[in-house]
Amino acid sequence: MKRGVKLLLVLLGLASTHAAAFLLAARAAVGPAGEVAGGRAGEWRVPAKSVARGTSTAEAGRGFARLLDELEHSGLDAEAFQTARLELFQEWIRKDLGGAMDRLLGPLDGKRYKTCADNREIKKALTIAMAEQSRTVWDWIAARRFGTESVGVAKDWLRAMRWSGQSELLEELLPGMPGFCQADAVAALLAEGKPEEMARLRGLVDRYRDVPPAPTMVQDPFGGVAVARGVDTRDRYAARMVQLLMDRNGQPAEFYTQETDPVVLQTFTKYWTQEEIAPLAPAEAVQALLALPEEARGAACRQLLDVAERPYIGEVAELLEAMAGQGMLGGPGGELDAGLVQMAVHGVMIQDGADLSSSFQVLAAIGDPQLRQTALAALARGAMAASVLETAAQVPAGAARDCFIAAAAGDDRYAPEDREKLAAEIGDADLAERVRKRIEKNE
Repeated sequence: MKRGVKLLLVLLGLASTHAAAFLLAARAAVGPAGEVAGGRAGEWRVPAKSVARGTSTAEAGRGFARLLDELEHSGLDAEAFQTARLELFQEWIRKDLGGAMDRLLGPLDGKRYKTCADNREIKKALTIAMAEQSRTVWDWIAARRFGTESVGVAKDWLRAMRWSGQSELLEELLPGMPGFCQADAVAALLAEGKPEEMARLRGLVDRYRDVPPAPTMVQDPFGGVAVARGVDTRDRYAARMVQLLMDRNGQPAEFYTQETDPVVLQTFTKYWTQEEIAPLAPAEAVQALLALPEEARGAACRQLLDVAERPYIGEVAELLEAMAGQGMLGGPGGELDAGLVQMAVHGVMIQDGADLSSSFQVLAAIGDPQLRQTALAALARGAMAASVLETAAQVPAGAARDCFIAAAAGDDRYAPEDREKLAAEIGDADLAERVRKRIEKNE
């Protein structure tokens, strides 16, 4: 019996591994395992030919399946079992890729061996083997060998193709691919696209952009499961063009003059702003905004003022001043866009965690009177009445303080009694009177 096990391990290339040592030790310590396919209890069926002499993948697969079954009945402790199983699967991938993929990724056994499939070394081995047998693996996917897991296996294959740079084969196979794979395949081509290839790849973006990408089950922030659609080919094209332009220190105007698709242009603006403009200091960022076409600046301004890009009130105030100085905060009639200022101030107050009083001091220092007033009003409208009163007691009297209080007092979301308390704190008699009339009108 022990001789048969040793011979099978040699045939499968596992003789010097932990898997071999563990299996042989386990057989000696635990004794015969349960019934094994092809023989009586505890027996091994040795393949007729050795791997070195050209054992077929089918024979190798049966040998590995037999070893896996023996291992799972060996009684090894958890750590030894995991080590042996990983080594077994790595060799299985090298000798019989199809059989290993059936076990690791297929619909029947994939869930059972998910921890193995997710292992870094197993992923690496699968990627290398898929790249080496790329056309064969694609034929399996196209024939739906992996059933309900075909989408996931296709994504793994695409990663291997991208890693190994097999763009020519990928482009060759693209027209015959099922719809669930085409958009992801174009995205893989775009991810590694060279400057001289992008004009040709742009045609693929249009041709396959309406193909529904494969849905993926993802965990949502609240613990549930949601369906996330695959990538948009236009999104990936725009992202790659941004990367290539940045690599050669190009100017965005080049792209805007050659592209006409509004979705691609919008996405390009988003990525360019995120990667090239957002990291700059406020004054430099505004100068970079001026390099964008006028029709793209509005979206870029909103993105720069988003809390994800500018999480601190001081940076937001500095950026607002720089934008106002270049006329970038204007509304449709040329007036200041109060909604844009309010979005920026409210977002950063939620994220920053700064107290109301220190934020008031920052915004009160803004030089432009109209911008200062609008920013302070936005700050007040995002706070509780009690917090506004508390802050008013901590800051010096003056126009900035009165503006701050009046904005809260004039907000009809507050209770009338709170608004009356706020109005009583306004130092400017005329402003206080106007606020009281507004309160009376709302009652």
